[in-house]
Amino acid sequence: MELSPLQLEGYYVKSLEFSLRPSVEEASTFSAALGLQYLPSEIQEIDPLTINFNGGGGPNSEDISRWRFHLQLKSDIPTESNYPYDFSLEIVGFFKVFFDEPLGKDEIVLRVNATSLLYSTAREVVASATSRGPYPGVMLPAVSFANSPLVDRAKELEKKTATKTKRQVSTASAKKVTKKKASTRQQPPKIKEGVKNARRSKKEKS
Repeated sequence: MELSPLQLEGYYVKSLEFSLRPSVEEASTFSAALGLQYLPSEIQEIDPLTINFNGGGGPNSEDISRWRFHLQLKSDIPTESNYPYDFSLEIVGFFKVFFDEPLGKDEIVLRVNATSLLYSTAREVVASATSRGPYPGVMLPAVSFANSPLVDRAKELEKKTATKTKRQVSTASAKKVTKKKASTRQQPPKIKEGVKNARRSKKEKS
């Protein structure tokens, strides 16, 4: 057995909101059942639950082997639904990665697995919090983030951020290289491209 190339080093719950929906509470009569749980005596079936997701993350700017991700989930329940709870949660996780190309071909696998790990943790937090209410605790369904727009959007955002950072670095480097030239301000595009090509050549040699 081998360790996973993605290790969760730690996490914290950034926010947690949980409430019994007033309309459900007012319409219900409760009877004491065996044990500590109170259950509504008249409700046999509960309406389905809809959840909204949001999240993302990326590598540490100084160490790409360490990543930070966050995941938000919130119940989306129609007014007329008899689903008993409203809840929302945001969780933040810190990961150590051992992928060969954490910013290349392995990135999508990294993002899917990291988001899945946070979701598994979020399920337990929601189940624990809601189990203290008068209804049974909420067990969120298992989901796959393999083709999730959540992961795709996060990846595109990180690429844009990385591209912007590279441009800023290239601009700063170009200014240093051309500081002694009198025509620096007249030819910034060529200077930037030259620096970029020089970096690429240096990378290929290494």
